[in-house]
Amino acid sequence: MKNFLVIFAIMFFTGCTTSVGLFSVASTNNVPMKNVKKGDYVTGKDCIVLFLTIPLGNTQNRYSLATARALEESHKKGGPSDALINVSISESLYGFLIWRHCVIVKGQPISLK
Repeated sequence: MKNFLVIFAIMFFTGCTTSVGLFSVASTNNVPMKNVKKGDYVTGKDCIVLFLTIPLGNTQNRYSLATARALEESHKKGGPSDALINVSISESLYGFLIWRHCVIVKGQPISLK
């Protein structure tokens, strides 16, 4: 019983930290954008699998990766791909023993030229 309590205590008091995103510019206010080319809204997603709450995959900079995928989608369509404006970021988590956690970024791509 004593070993069980020690193992439980170790599992209870462990944790982790991760970087969820790196952005050059971020704002919670409407910033007037003049002389920019705007494209149609695009969506980027980054997902990982969790097994019993243990992440299996890259947990670093997931918001940045989802943003890069949204810009890549715009670039593939021939649209602007310098930055996103009017951005919405959401997360989804579903499963039972095996979970899927996704970060979804949706925004309007712009060209700053």
